[in-house]
Amino acid sequence: MPHQRAALEAFDAGLRDQFHVWHRRAGKDSLAMNHAAIMSQREVGGYWLVYPYLVQARKAIWYGIDKTGKRFIDQAFPPAIRRATHDNEMLIEFLNGSTWQLIGSDNYNALVGSNPRGVDFSEYALQDPAAWNYIRPILLENKGWAWFITTYRGKNHAYQMYERLKTNPEWFCSRLTVDETRKWDGSRILTPQDIERERLEGMDEALIRQEYYCDPMAAFTGSYYAAQLERLQAQGRMATCTFDPKYPVYAAWDLGWVDHLTCVFVQPVGNENRIIGSRSWRMTTIPDALADIRKVYPWEVDTHVLPWDASRNSLETGSTWKQVFEDQRTRTELAPKVSVHEGIEQVRLLLPTCVIDTERRAWAPEGNNGLLIESLSGYRTEIRKGSPGVFQLSPAHTWESHLADALRYYAVFRSSGGLTLGEWGPALDWSAADRSVI
Repeated sequence: MPHQRAALEAFDAGLRDQFHVWHRRAGKDSLAMNHAAIMSQREVGGYWLVYPYLVQARKAIWYGIDKTGKRFIDQAFPPAIRRATHDNEMLIEFLNGSTWQLIGSDNYNALVGSNPRGVDFSEYALQDPAAWNYIRPILLENKGWAWFITTYRGKNHAYQMYERLKTNPEWFCSRLTVDETRKWDGSRILTPQDIERERLEGMDEALIRQEYYCDPMAAFTGSYYAAQLERLQAQGRMATCTFDPKYPVYAAWDLGWVDHLTCVFVQPVGNENRIIGSRSWRMTTIPDALADIRKVYPWEVDTHVLPWDASRNSLETGSTWKQVFEDQRTRTELAPKVSVHEGIEQVRLLLPTCVIDTERRAWAPEGNNGLLIESLSGYRTEIRKGSPGVFQLSPAHTWESHLADALRYYAVFRSSGGLTLGEWGPALDWSAADRSVI
C-alpha cells in the first residue's frame, strides 16, 4: 500500500531508523516482516521482530494466518529461501546464512550474546522500554537499524519517543489515521461505515480513537489510576520534591519472584507522602539491589516494606525473602495480606496525598520517577476478548505491574497503621521550658 511503500523508499534513501504510529489494520506487522525478508537477503545478519510478549508473538505471528488463508511467515519468508525453520525458538534460517526470529520484550534479557542487525518493535507502546535500551548499543555497534511500529497507549514512552524523533532528520517518522491511508486503487482501508459498525457492536469510543485515530489521550480506558494522576498533574504535585534528612524513608518492594525487582521510595511528612525516587532491576539479587541503592541515592532507607508473602521460602536458598533482606542488616516490615482490588483502592486513596518528584536527578537524568508515573498510568484491566465493553475482573499483568504493585504494598502498609511516629519528624526540644514542681 502507498504508505508502506513510503517507508521502504525512505529506508533505501538512507533513513534506516524509523518510527511509525499507524492505525489498526494498516499492515504494520506485514510490512515489518516483508522488509526484514528483503534485508535478510541483502545483508547477511540476524533480524528480530519484537512483540510485547513471547506467547503473544507465537499466537499472533508464528501461527497467524492472513485473510487469504496463508501463514504470515510463509507469505513473508517463502520456503524456497529457507534452510531450516525452528518451531520451538520461532527462528528461521535462510540459505545465505541470515536468520529471522520472533522474540518477546518480556524476556529480552534471555538473549544475552545475540547480535542482531535489524530489529522491528511491534506495538512498542505495550513493550517494556528497557528492551530498547538493552538492544540499542548492539545495533549501534553493528551499524544496524530499528523500526518502531505501534498505536498509542496514552502519553507513555512510545508517545514521548515519537515526539522526540519526529523532527530528527536522521529518522523517518509518520503518524497515520484511518483518514490518511489508502489502498492502491485510492479507496480507504477502513470506511466510516466500518468504524460505525465497530461502534454499534460495542467498541468503546475511547478505544476507537486510540486504535483508528491514533489519539494519545484515548488510551486510559481501563486504567485504574488515570483520574488521580491527572488531578496530581493539574495541581502541580508532579514537580520538585527533594529528600529531607529529618524524615524517614520507606522503600516499598515488588519482588517479582523470578527476575524483576522494583522499589518505590516514599518519605511521609505528616499527611503528605513524598515519592522521592523509584528503581527497577532485572536479573539482580537482593543484596546487589540493596548495594545499588546505597551507592546511587543520597538517603538511607529506614524501613523496607515487603509483600505479605515475602515470609515464604525462597526457591534459591531455602531462606525467606524477609530473611534475605534482614541478612543485609535492614529493617523490614510486611504489608498486610489484602485482595488486589482492596490494595488498588488504597492506592487511589493514597495518590491525592502524594507529591511525585519529576526533576532531573543524578540517578535519573531524564527525569525522576518517569517510569513509575508511566507504570501507574498503564496499570489497567483490559477488555475481555469477544465481549466488547466488558472488562476483565483482574489487572492485566504487564511490565507496568511491577512498580505499580510496589506502591500498592506501601499504600496497604500505610493504611494498616504500619508507619511509625517518625513520620512526623524529630521530637520537639522542650528543654528550655523544663521546670520542676515541688
